Amino acid sequence: MTSMTQMTRVGAILAASLLLSACQTDADPSKGGFLSGVQGITSGGYEQRLQDKQQSLENAQDQQVQRQREVERLTAQQQAVARQRTQAEQKLAALNSDLDKAQAKLSTARKDTSKLKQQVESLKKRIALAEQNPYLDDGEKARQLETLRKEKEALEQEVDLAVKR
Repeated sequence: MTSMTQMTRVGAILAASLLLSACQTDADPSKGGFLSGVQGITSGGYEQRLQDKQQSLENAQDQQVQRQREVERLTAQQQAVARQRTQAEQKLAALNSDLDKAQAKLSTARKDTSKLKQQVESLKKRIALAEQNPYLDDGEKARQLETLRKEKEALEQEVDLAVKR
C-alpha cells in the first residue's frame, strides 16, 4: 500500500503540476491569477509595469505643464491685442471727433463764404448805382463812394480772416 500511496501522491503531484503549468500567466495583475502574481513579483514584471505607468504619468504631467504655459502665453497675447484694440478704438473716436469738428468748421466757413459773396455782390451793385445815379451831385456822390470804399475795405478784411481759418 505504501507503494500505492506513493503512486497516488506522485500522480496527484503530477496532476497538480500539469494543471498549474497549463494555467496561463499574464503580467497584468487584473488578468492573471495567483500564479501570474507570483511570476510578476519574481520576474520584475510588476516593477516594470509600475515604472511604465510612472513614466506615462510624468509624460502626461509634462504635457499638462506645457499646455498650461501655452494657455498663459495665449491669454497674455489676447490681453495685449485687447489693449491695442482699445487704444485703436480710442484713436479712431478722437479722429472721428476731429473730423466732425472740421466738418462743422467747413460748414461754417461755407456759410461765411456765401454770406461774404452776397455782401460783395451787394456792394458792387451799390457802387454801380452810386456811380450811375444822375440825381446825386458830385459832393454827395463822393461821400457815398467813400462810405462804400470803407465798407469794401472792411469786407476785404473779413474775407482775409475767412481765408486764414
